[in-house]
Amino acid sequence: MRQYDQKSTVSETKIVVRNELNPHPEMESQLAALFGSLEEATRDSRSDLLDMLADPKAITWQPFEDGHSVGTILLHIIDVEAWWISECGAGIPRTDEEKKRFLSEETQQGKEIWPTSPDMPIEWFFEQHDIIRKRSAKIVAKWIDQNQEISVRDHVITTGWLLAHVTAHEAYHYGQSMLLLMLYNRQVGK
Repeated sequence: MRQYDQKSTVSETKIVVRNELNPHPEMESQLAALFGSLEEATRDSRSDLLDMLADPKAITWQPFEDGHSVGTILLHIIDVEAWWISECGAGIPRTDEEKKRFLSEETQQGKEIWPTSPDMPIEWFFEQHDIIRKRSAKIVAKWIDQNQEISVRDHVITTGWLLAHVTAHEAYHYGQSMLLLMLYNRQVGK
């Protein structure tokens, strides 16, 4: 985990870690800030997840039948980003192959049914997300501003709301992943 304003025991000098958003250069400024927030949340969450991941078996572990696993949560994060930004934000449907890879149909979070995660290293999940994130960046770069309206089912949303929603959704589920890892580390991975 990151540590801030830490004193060095060797030289007693104060170390300050600088954190800042890196707005996407090809996006309108407000959208760039929102997308930069999404990117920063992803970087921080991945770093924290890696810090906690002591046993690769924890990725597929489910605390109960049809329960969450770190792997299926990560696939859900990816799938939801693809659905909101590609499908809703640009009218580009996810491919059948993506839906299969991200367990779109099998994951029924509202019914608390989560499939078994693929037994892949954590880097594989990050690579899958990076592919979708690159596509998301290209789509967001084409949006006019954060107030651009999009019709989704029976709602009208703005592009700014959409990016804020994807960021909040990702943070929520990364938190679940970290709690699952904590549970695994304390109960199973002893």
